Amino acid sequence: MSVKPRTYVRQIDYYIKRYRRGINRGEKVYLDEFNVIWNGVGSDVTFLKIFNIPKKWQEKFREPSVFHDFACCVGGTSEHAKIADTEFYMRCMREAYLNPIGRLWAFLSYKGVRLGSRLTFEKREVPFSFEELRAWAQKKLEEKKKRENV
Repeated sequence: MSVKPRTYVRQIDYYIKRYRRGINRGEKVYLDEFNVIWNGVGSDVTFLKIFNIPKKWQEKFREPSVFHDFACCVGGTSEHAKIADTEFYMRCMREAYLNPIGRLWAFLSYKGVRLGSRLTFEKREVPFSFEELRAWAQKKLEEKKKRENV
């Protein structure tokens, strides 16, 4: 089965939009789940911290990072992972296209994402639906609360 890149990208963008709509309505659960899905710009994986970038570019690459973290949680096949990584790179390049240093950071970030998504991208035959993503995020929130209470 061939994956249609635009369809997958639109699906992720739609999920992000739905979360932001809930956050804008003041529903704290959406903000909590959003923060479980998006870990910020850069990696939590220790050996990937070499790809962490200067503050200026972290701010510029925030939206591509949100997209990519959502895609990693929604998951899919290795073809979906490649689409998510490529879309991340294209979005970073849009932010940095006139700046050679920015393009370098976009490229380095992309390489870090390609390496990191092999570890963090949720492999499954079919990407999560929005409801499945919410259930996954709620489960992660519960696990996080248990760890903090220990």
